[in-house]
Amino acid sequence: MNLRSLSPNPTQNQIKVSCLNAVPSSIAILTAMGQKVSETNAARNETVFDVSDLAQGVYFVVLQFGNETIIKKFAKMN
Repeated sequence: MNLRSLSPNPTQNQIKVSCLNAVPSSIAILTAMGQKVSETNAARNETVFDVSDLAQGVYFVVLQFGNETIIKKFAKMN
């Protein structure tokens, strides 16, 4: 697995995605209903998302590494 950490969790303002040996081709944040609220083409092993504008609730970070997809859950608190 290439994901090292997703922190802090829960979060209020930002979420940091850190990967180990590979840089993901894309990282997306989805609502619990599957709606994409943010996406980036990662250029580094560490990406920070500003989630301060998101409503309180459960979200998913979806990382794409070639043919591998990793999905992790996080909570947004106000």
